[in-house]
Amino acid sequence: MKRILLLLLFFNLYFLNHTQANPLNDFDVEKWSEETGKIEALKHTEKKWSKKIKKHAAEQNAIKFIPLFKAIIVVESDGKSKKENKNTGAIGLMGITPIASKEVGETAKNLLDPDKNIRIGIKFFRQMSKKFDHDLESTLAAYNSGETDVRNSLEKTGKLSNLQETREYIIKVLYIAKKAGFKI
Repeated sequence: MKRILLLLLFFNLYFLNHTQANPLNDFDVEKWSEETGKIEALKHTEKKWSKKIKKHAAEQNAIKFIPLFKAIIVVESDGKSKKENKNTGAIGLMGITPIASKEVGETAKNLLDPDKNIRIGIKFFRQMSKKFDHDLESTLAAYNSGETDVRNSLEKTGKLSNLQETREYIIKVLYIAKKAGFKI
């Protein structure tokens, strides 16, 4: 059943990305990946951070999502542990905000520490997954833009269509995750 739902998700993302009515129609994920060096960033992430990702994924019963966590790191920080986004407040490898760390019962102190950042990022992903009944698209949307924005969008329209930046984020993460070996 999960496999069918994930296939539907990919079909939905593909369809939305290739229809004229969709604002993402002009978004070319392969071109984005090439222009921004994301495959090189994935190689760097796999080489430098795989042990920590595996350790924390195992602790949180999330082994099957390891390629997805690598992709989140690539999209959020290009595998650079000291990355800080002044616009969103996202910090470190997995782009954790102080609000997100508090949501999972962690302090916002030392979010630039790679080990802590990965642990909190995986914990936050798992929490969003539970809150959205393990729906991958909604989980990634909530990871990116917050639970409240996703709930508001779903309540108003029944879908995530009004969150264009978030839809691009989902497409980027799933594209890189597939390159990292994420299986549907």
